[in-house]
Amino acid sequence: MNSYKQVTQNLKEALLESDNKVIALAGEWGVGKTHLWKEILEQETGESYKSSIYISIFGAKDIDEIKMRILQNAFILGGEAAKGIIQTGTDLIDKLLSKFAGLSLKSPALLWLPKVTSGKLIVIDDFERRGTDLKIQEIMGFLNEYSENYETRFLILINISKLDEGESDWSLLHEKVIDAQVNLNPDSTECFEKAITSNECKYETEVLRAVEILNLRNIRVIRKIVKNINLIATKFPVNKLSAERWIPSTVLLTALAFKAIDNAPPFNYVCSYNPYSRLLNQHKNQDSDEYKWNSLLDSLGINHTDDFELIFNEFLETGLLDSEKLTNLFNQYQDDLKNQTLHDEINSFLKSFLWDAHKSESQLLQEADNLLSAAEVMNPSMITNMIDVIEELDGKDLAERFIAAWEISLSSRPAYQNIEERIFDTSFQKIHPRILMKMNQLRDEQHPPLDIYDAAERVIKGSGWGDRERIAFQVSTQEQYIDKIQSLDRNQLYIFFKLHFEWFRNSSFDSEFENGRANFLAACQEIIGLNPKSRLAQIIIRQFKVSGYESKLSNEQSLTEPVQP
Repeated sequence: MNSYKQVTQNLKEALLESDNKVIALAGEWGVGKTHLWKEILEQETGESYKSSIYISIFGAKDIDEIKMRILQNAFILGGEAAKGIIQTGTDLIDKLLSKFAGLSLKSPALLWLPKVTSGKLIVIDDFERRGTDLKIQEIMGFLNEYSENYETRFLILINISKLDEGESDWSLLHEKVIDAQVNLNPDSTECFEKAITSNECKYETEVLRAVEILNLRNIRVIRKIVKNINLIATKFPVNKLSAERWIPSTVLLTALAFKAIDNAPPFNYVCSYNPYSRLLNQHKNQDSDEYKWNSLLDSLGINHTDDFELIFNEFLETGLLDSEKLTNLFNQYQDDLKNQTLHDEINSFLKSFLWDAHKSESQLLQEADNLLSAAEVMNPSMITNMIDVIEELDGKDLAERFIAAWEISLSSRPAYQNIEERIFDTSFQKIHPRILMKMNQLRDEQHPPLDIYDAAERVIKGSGWGDRERIAFQVSTQEQYIDKIQSLDRNQLYIFFKLHFEWFRNSSFDSEFENGRANFLAACQEIIGLNPKSRLAQIIIRQFKVSGYESKLSNEQSLTEPVQP
């Protein structure tokens, strides 16, 4: 029997037993506890169900607030007890609703609570999400008091594993207060079926497979995954592509964004995943987490990552999907399909290198040599894998020929006629140095290198940076800084100094900016030394003082002279 059906039946039976005054429905976040209760409420017609009062105690600071939430919902539902309060002839209800969060036990309204709850079933949701100052013992005391003295019954919906007090304290309190506990522990398949009950899921088989591999059991997160899959499938040219290329990554990254996976691989790890590269770099010891992450990615069928993961993760972080980039990328995938036979042969060779013990190194090198003409269809990640494998087989000359063939092919490949400003961030993808150098060369031909002000402005306005910005500061000189500072207008000077003072404050900035920081400071010292009374020198001195970095200039320049405002 389906576990939701079984749990539904078990909960109904527990509610039918009158001796069960306090019942717990326990399960992880997102598995459908609230939904299950609402389904029961729709199905059942008995008076105890119709008159039940549901509240969430998310963020509740104390017991009084819980009681007021019960009263508020009782007013909404109506009933004899609520009418009794109305008949007091006062403006108590208006005051109650307007001062809902601030009333205390001294309020006359709370004197009605036992009458309101008598004979009723109170459903308390989000037990573990109550306010941090509200202790579990206080809630249990309230449940015990009202169940014993006022004939009130309670159903609490709870994720025991997220209780601040821990499961051991819960066990002690459970023994004293809880009369029955029903556990909802569906598998990922059932959660997926619940998630798509009223929603179409495109590529349902492929999405379900990824959900099962990741053991996702949060229905809300699964619905977000389905929404993202449908968005991409509806708006982008994916119908001819292999679902394995984008669906596993979409499911995984969405689950990561909503923290739905225990011991999950970080985003940077996912975006740098390359099984061939990792196996060839055996000098790096992998910890137990990395072995688990590799196994997970391998099970999902993620063999490599590229710009799709970067574009989609940016969408998850900002809510803005770069449609143009994603369309171009999928079109590039479509073009790659024309060369699918070659790609299959390349992957077959790489797998033979890793697993075929019956082939000698010389045989593998011959196979690689036969694939030389395929260099023109390889992307930077794939050509890197080929070069690494060939060099591992001691085929340095052949590796050089692959690099040369790949470089020559670029002039006739549409995908490289308009290189994006951002090339490969080597913190994400391992690219062979020669390949990376060629890509940067092409990029610089199409997008001239940034000067130091342009780089600074892009970092400030874009709240980020890539290799172009890093390179601009890496190759900068003190003389360039002096010329630039002397030529900037007031707004530009403000932006330029703002960035460099931020670098002084934040030591976590990339060490590759250190050359820029040093040149900036040396240039400021030089400008002051040449003419300390000039307007520019006075501005520099003033800004270093008000920013708290006066000492950085003091080794080279006395700052005793007054600063003109």
